[in-house]
Amino acid sequence: MLKTKKTERPREYIPMGLSSNHAGWDSQWFYLRNDDGLLPAYTGRLITERPENWTYGVVQVHQSRLDPLLDALKKLRLEGLSAALVLSAVHHRRVLPLMSRPLRMDEMGPGASSRDLEACRMSNEAPADDEIAARVRAAVTGDF
Repeated sequence: MLKTKKTERPREYIPMGLSSNHAGWDSQWFYLRNDDGLLPAYTGRLITERPENWTYGVVQVHQSRLDPLLDALKKLRLEGLSAALVLSAVHHRRVLPLMSRPLRMDEMGPGASSRDLEACRMSNEAPADDEIAARVRAAVTGDF
């Protein structure tokens, strides 16, 4: 089985319905400052067509490297893991999604050093359960 076929790949992931209405997506956008110059300079150039060398999926020679990850994901999915549970865990643990962290999410539990936990979190105070539920509901339904 070739894992790069678009028709087969969705069954290997956690099911997540996507909103068909993406109106207002730009109000959720953010920008990164590049004060230290580590990011490439913004050129203003827009990509309007996919170049020929941009293919779908992982290069064939690297397919086997995905197998352990896909096997683990399948096991979690069969045990009931859902997109809502993943989003809920991210919010409960206050994970910084776009930053290098000293701990993986599964290491952010009892026994983790408070210093490492704080380096992984967006805030010092956990949001209320109803706030987390509202955030997850909005993300899953696409109702921003």
